Amino acid sequence: MPISKLYTVKLVQGPFEKVFNTKNIVLVTLADEFTMPVLNSRYADVLSRRLIRAIKDNDKK
Repeated sequence: MPISKLYTVKLVQGPFEKVFNTKNIVLVTLADEFTMPVLNSRYADVLSRRLIRAIKDNDKK
C-alpha cells in the first residue's frame, strides 16, 4: 500500500495482547482499515512512529 493512501496509524492493545506484550497496528485509509496483528509491543511502537512520520512527510510534498 502506498504511503500516499494512508490517513493515519493506530496502535491497539487489548487485555490478551497486554498479557503477552504485543500490539496490533491498524493502518487507516480514507476507505478502509487494515490490521497488522500481534507484533511485539516495542516493534509495533517503532513501526507506528515511522509510518506516522512517513505520512506527515508525504503530506508536506
